[in-house]
Amino acid sequence: LLAAYQKDSLNFKKTLEAMKTKGVAFCPTLSFYHVFAFGFSEKELMERNGMDQVSFAVKNAWIKEYKEALASTKEQLKADFESKYVNAYKQQFLKFNKLFKQAVNAGVLVLLSPDDGIYNVPGFGMYEEMKLYKNAGLSNYQILKCATLNAAIYFKQQKQWGSVEVGKKANLLLLNANPLESIENIKQVE
Repeated sequence: LLAAYQKDSLNFKKTLEAMKTKGVAFCPTLSFYHVFAFGFSEKELMERNGMDQVSFAVKNAWIKEYKEALASTKEQLKADFESKYVNAYKQQFLKFNKLFKQAVNAGVLVLLSPDDGIYNVPGFGMYEEMKLYKNAGLSNYQILKCATLNAAIYFKQQKQWGSVEVGKKANLLLLNANPLESIENIKQVE
């Protein structure tokens, strides 16, 4: 989205309309990029959703990989690390969030997945991605739609699954609180 906007900002709305019309799906995998933007402390990474389910050996491997990537990036950029990497990513995320919200509001088919990689625990990482969608300004309804109905539409299975309706297949997750009221309620699994 950023590249499309930077290439032709005057016609960005036309790009979004073309994506919508052609059914082009977009899955930003924000969590992956946020981890490798090095904006989280080690403590914050270890407290991400699902990390309590990860083995000690895997956690140590992830810590090692993260520290090596961070050290390598700092070595390459030296004194410019904060300005040319950390702060540059923060600015990119701010720009991206505005364009991302615009895409969702324009009806572009947006999917939700944190991608795989360190500190993105399968299944549990969905919540981390949802928080980033929330930070981008999406409503709780829009976030949940990206994770459910939009996936069914992408796989051309919306007549079979993706929403709770008579005659559709369903895997239901029961929660103790309404995620439409607060996206954090997605963690209150019964």
